[in-house]
Amino acid sequence: MKNYNNILMTNVKICKEIYDSILTIVYLHKHAEDDCPLSKFIKYLDDAKGTGRIDFEEEIKIIENTQREKVLGFFIKLQEIYSFITADYLNIRNQCCSYLNFWLDEKKKSKEKQELDINDEGWKIVENLWDRVKGNNSFSCKRKSQKISMDYKKTCYDFMVYCVNRDKLKQKCEQDDKDGLKKQYCDNFNDYINHYYKHFTDNVTCLKGSKNDIYFNWRFSDLCTLHDMAKTFPKYESSSQSIEDDKTRQQIKKCQSHEEIKTTNCYMLDGVPVTLEELPTIDVIPLKYGVYAGSSFIGFFSLGLYLYKVTKLLY
Repeated sequence: MKNYNNILMTNVKICKEIYDSILTIVYLHKHAEDDCPLSKFIKYLDDAKGTGRIDFEEEIKIIENTQREKVLGFFIKLQEIYSFITADYLNIRNQCCSYLNFWLDEKKKSKEKQELDINDEGWKIVENLWDRVKGNNSFSCKRKSQKISMDYKKTCYDFMVYCVNRDKLKQKCEQDDKDGLKKQYCDNFNDYINHYYKHFTDNVTCLKGSKNDIYFNWRFSDLCTLHDMAKTFPKYESSSQSIEDDKTRQQIKKCQSHEEIKTTNCYMLDGVPVTLEELPTIDVIPLKYGVYAGSSFIGFFSLGLYLYKVTKLLY
């Protein structure tokens, strides 16, 4: 009887371990994207409760007391969000700051679902006192309200988030298999890539071909741009156990003149969406890369000259 109980307990333990492993895998798959830092920050925008006080309360000059309390509460929430950017998200703070601006624009424009119930006078106070939220933080998150279609902006911000999260999930997939979950991490990576490949090819039907569009339109970085689908939407190959460019990805076609007005644009600078007016003049671009190339040439030339002199002295 004792042996039977021991066997039973052992089997129960094994079953529990298997069950826990399955739960872990299911959780990792379901929450892979949600666990990325930028996605956590975006979720926090709506979840932040806003506690404490602000030191510029007397500057909120609104006659109607109910509106004043709502604006005050929103500022307390903003201050809490702001402090999170500087404390927990330093390496992606530009993207967090940009998304915070987009989120605020969404709140202002969603009048039909205005959960904040802040009127025009209140929003004017929010805009005017934005810089006061910074407090003692060294990082300044400038207020940039872009007067463009929210639908267009959402797709553009989706791309920014995709690129940031992709790199995070890539790190997970490429790390050592210490916890025995490498396969799951890499499966999550491939699922994430495939999902957003379909999302962007469905929403971006063609790409403009001007110089501004090649350098800045749908270009988060040289490694994440809709102008290079194989590089932007790579895949994990289990045979080589490495992440590689996916040459099977279909390139998005160049727009014909009659298609340009219908396609979605997403101009980006330093990894965040910007308006066309914020882009540098196109003449700066060749100069920028020319400086890099010139610096490299001077470096190689100096090294060669040094080695030549050393060789001459030795012989």
